[in-house]
Amino acid sequence: MKVYLAAARERLADVRDLAAILREAGHTLASTWHDEADADLMRSDAALETPDAESIAATCLREIDAADAFVLLADAQHGRGCWVELGYALSVTRAHATFVLGPQASAFAALALHMASVPALLDALEWLA
Repeated sequence: MKVYLAAARERLADVRDLAAILREAGHTLASTWHDEADADLMRSDAALETPDAESIAATCLREIDAADAFVLLADAQHGRGCWVELGYALSVTRAHATFVLGPQASAFAALALHMASVPALLDALEWLA
């Protein structure tokens, strides 16, 4: 299954760990932001002021469109763009393929399937595949 991973920039290490787990389970990733060489730069607000910001956002939306499933690694303290990505994913994917792993820090997160753990997420993705 092709999965898009979304998260706050501050959770980059966690996203990379989850990406490795998903790959090991046989999934491919539609999202690329976490694997790019300049992903560490993306952890700073300075990245939002670059001329590439519009292109970065457009790439993320295209990758969500290409995904079979969307997973938000939620964080109640951080993230703005990942919540926009969640809203977009809810509008373009099947609701049963949109997951939130972590706290439901937004009313919109209630529209996605809440996963209590990574093993639960893997089970749900396996069931969908």
